[in-house]
Amino acid sequence: MRQNMKAFDSHQVFEEIRGVITANAAGMMSRDAYRLLGVRQSIFSENQRDQLYDIFEKYQAWLAESQLYDLNLARSFPQQHLSLGRKSYSAYFSQRVKDILRQCELYGVEHLLPTNQTPLMAAAAAGNVPLVEALLERGADREAVDHYGSNAFHWALREACRDPTFARGPFAALYGLLAPPCIDVNIGTRMVRIDQHMAEYFLFQTLWVLFKSRFTQPQRRTNGAFETQSILDAWAYLPASVVRPERTKRQYLSGILARNEVARDYAYNRALFKRVAQGWYQFNPQLSVRRGLPSEQRWVGAYTALNLPLINEFAWEYEWVNLDDHIASYMALGGLPERSIPVATERRVAQDRENLAAKEATLERLRLQARASRATVRTRHVK
Repeated sequence: MRQNMKAFDSHQVFEEIRGVITANAAGMMSRDAYRLLGVRQSIFSENQRDQLYDIFEKYQAWLAESQLYDLNLARSFPQQHLSLGRKSYSAYFSQRVKDILRQCELYGVEHLLPTNQTPLMAAAAAGNVPLVEALLERGADREAVDHYGSNAFHWALREACRDPTFARGPFAALYGLLAPPCIDVNIGTRMVRIDQHMAEYFLFQTLWVLFKSRFTQPQRRTNGAFETQSILDAWAYLPASVVRPERTKRQYLSGILARNEVARDYAYNRALFKRVAQGWYQFNPQLSVRRGLPSEQRWVGAYTALNLPLINEFAWEYEWVNLDDHIASYMALGGLPERSIPVATERRVAQDRENLAAKEATLERLRLQARASRATVRTRHVK
């Protein structure tokens, strides 16, 4: 890589990678898209861009191999995080099912991986259908959830929403194996059952899967909510056997969200969502979901189940973007304790205060020195 860098100015390379290749909130620019940029969009010629993109890919590979993040490439942070997360359960992408099953015999079929996944969650996220089938045969729990309230089906759905190959490939089979036949929710005044054939079912599951990303990844509006387009984007490559084509129309989806809004006067309103702004929705704060074993089931608030307090610790904060007030509002509406300042923010605030105090001390010292100097000059004049 050093040999390739000799042909470029390192500062220009850094600014090109940060400000052009990784500047888009939707993700890193592909090589083809980068090659087609106009002369005003890149300081490098078309021939140079191929070479520079090679450098960028090698740098990305080195980051993944070294298990490091580059916070200067803030927009590509989700991709860096994803690659490191997958590395921790890379064995689940292999077709060597027996190795994983042997681990389950040693530690139990519900043992937790370093990523807080059960083997079934990891197999679902890896798109390993034979392994999912084998784990289910051995009694793996479809309903087990991680620290963000995601079960094995949610892990598979999350991958399908961001990876076209996964969506077109193993997801349909995983949907048949892992998706629960219905969702039971409590909206405060009554219990509501959402069966799998209903339009609200897949919409609810999608919002559940994408909930964390509303706060931890850059969005078009910084209100921690969903708009129709963001849902349609997530469904772009899902098979028709999972989401019927007529349900992927903007008008149809907007209607489903609107008729299930808590304040809507509609006979079959299930009160699943709260309208945050015109065209923007979030889960009804009064909504609860079932948790626990069949013999010990209890209702848990949706924002508690989704672990909004933990999400608050990693909320997106970049330049002018600040979600603090929205998170505080959601937590209050959901009956959660008052929002606390994230640990990382506390440290930064403490450091900023220390720096400010040091600057003020320096300024005060300079003022005293200037005052003493003026006094000395006046004394000399008097003499």
